Amino acid sequence: ISGNFRDDDFQFHAKALTIQNIVNYEKLVLKHPKLLSSDFDIKKEGDVYILSNGEFEVYGIPLLFAVEYNRSSTKYAAKAQVKSASLQRLDKSLINRYAGDFQFYPLKGEIWVDADIKGSSSEKNAITLSSRIDRGAFINKKEGIKIEDAFFSVRYTNGKFRSNRSSILDVDTLRFTSGDSKIAVSG
Repeated sequence: ISGNFRDDDFQFHAKALTIQNIVNYEKLVLKHPKLLSSDFDIKKEGDVYILSNGEFEVYGIPLLFAVEYNRSSTKYAAKAQVKSASLQRLDKSLINRYAGDFQFYPLKGEIWVDADIKGSSSEKNAITLSSRIDRGAFINKKEGIKIEDAFFSVRYTNGKFRSNRSSILDVDTLRFTSGDSKIAVSG
């Protein structure tokens, strides 16, 4: 931990390394028994608070993040990013929670995610999410089905009205092979 404090402004840096990581929250259990590092900077200049260089792991996926908040205007901006993480690192609890009975588990591949959220206490959030999976392979052990050479690129925004009414989900490409079948979709 290091920092620079003067008057009302400050700059603070923290870096931590943990060996065993288990978080229990209600019915959700996150386990990551490997080394985990987190590294971030917090800075205050006037009414502006900035958290930058944030780095930690969620469900086994390394996440980079930054947040800026202006106290006088109550405006904020948050950005989160996953840069080329291995799909195999996805924690099974995440897959079970969000995929349910889908039961396809990752064998290999890379995932990228970008998320931007901007807003204030007086307006709705502007949300933009984009994600890509490349060279993915998944297996359903129960049914003996294997999906290979998967590529998936999607972008979501809640639009100019920042609501479901103006939301756009753009599936740039969905492509995969299963046995002798090849499927490709965009829309």
